[in-house]
Amino acid sequence: MIGPHLVRAGFFDTLCSIEMHVMTRLSRIFSRCAAVLIVSAGIVPGLGASESLEFIGDQHTAFADTYQHSTVMHEFVVRNDAKHPITIVEGIAVSGTGAVTFDPAPIPPGATVRIQANQPVGASLGATALRFAIVTDEPGRPKYRFSLSGFVQSPYDPETAHIDLGFIDRRENSSATFELHSREVEQLRLTTATTEHQNIDVVAEPAGLTSEGIEVRVLASPGLPRGILSGTATLTTNVTSAPRFDFSYTANVFDDVVPAENPVAFGLIRSGQEAIKDIVVQSRSGAPFVIDHATDTIGEILGVSWKPCDGRDRGPSPCFQVRFSLSPEEERMTAGTADLHVVGDPEPVPILVTSWVVSPDTVVKQLRSPTAQPDKRDAP
Repeated sequence: MIGPHLVRAGFFDTLCSIEMHVMTRLSRIFSRCAAVLIVSAGIVPGLGASESLEFIGDQHTAFADTYQHSTVMHEFVVRNDAKHPITIVEGIAVSGTGAVTFDPAPIPPGATVRIQANQPVGASLGATALRFAIVTDEPGRPKYRFSLSGFVQSPYDPETAHIDLGFIDRRENSSATFELHSREVEQLRLTTATTEHQNIDVVAEPAGLTSEGIEVRVLASPGLPRGILSGTATLTTNVTSAPRFDFSYTANVFDDVVPAENPVAFGLIRSGQEAIKDIVVQSRSGAPFVIDHATDTIGEILGVSWKPCDGRDRGPSPCFQVRFSLSPEEERMTAGTADLHVVGDPEPVPILVTSWVVSPDTVVKQLRSPTAQPDKRDAP
């Protein structure tokens, strides 16, 4: 008969065996996890942290405040702490159209090499981060990342500008103005101006109590295409540190027949539900006209119908009520043009139609449109 003390001894031996087995398994698991963490951090077994390129100074540093459209330049220095030569094979400007230049010759152990990073900041304003990288011929850690950060400002007041000419008659001249100043010069002057459209020009004349600024006038001459017009104007001034100033412009361009709204923005629509928008299309001169038919680039989900504003079913009228009905089935952004074809007019009246389609159970807390739309100023 086996005594109780022998049973307890056998039981404890079994527990110890199980414990040793579990600890061995856990040790192997932790070793594997540690290896994964080491590799993911960029440290390759057999190649210590000191056996690679090391940045002398800050790897992520700041640049001095600069102006729009300038180029940020900074020199980084790296040292080869490995026991073998390392060659930089590629420089990458991750943030855009910049450049990373370096000596392509192999870097001997203990030697240093200078890396020049150049990055145009473009039209961005405010806090800006610029990222770069170099690729080496090392098998374990071929890429090293470094960056610059700083603040981009404008020497102009306002820093940015958008000018909307509103609803304009393309048969006539139209214009709109804004004032521009600079803290960098006593008297700001315009040197050159360019726009994206032949029939849009920009002129300027002195403005302010002491002529310290300029009044920028955007001129629209006859012949612009119908519909929503948008573009960018580039000014060159006498501000030597930042001579370039860009601003955007928009206009709703029509002839005699003009819609009261353009674009027709449905906003948020839930899929499977019909949305309706009514607008008025009328003649500036009061002359009666007839809408013959409508075409669009959106497809069968859009319906367009119309009737005279006086309630009649059909016939010539100086005013029509046009109904847009949208019945989307897919969740997506929708934007297209609905063209109203008027009898006797070889060109259609284009109206932009936009919407954002979401599922029926989507909860939207806030909806913002990043695109500036022309306002309804001077709309009939």
